[in-house]
Amino acid sequence: MKVIIREASEITMDDLGQAGSSKRSTADKIIRLFQGKLDSLWEGINGLILVVKVPTGKTRLTIDQIKKLSKLNIRWMEQKKDTIAIGF
Repeated sequence: MKVIIREASEITMDDLGQAGSSKRSTADKIIRLFQGKLDSLWEGINGLILVVKVPTGKTRLTIDQIKKLSKLNIRWMEQKKDTIAIGF
């Protein structure tokens, strides 16, 4: 018997509700903050994970971006060459 454990399931932005809902609003703000595009969105028992594809060379955060991120109640952030994953 093979057991598959899934910590999260991929969802769409529409699954977050209307544009004014708090989760949707947070996701939209994160995408705009990094001037990126949605790569993927995951929902699990610990919340949401948003993966944003960012323009090449956008690996450094400005103080303004850090201040805005601190207001969004995120749990963690992982930045790679061309993507940023944020848990909230």
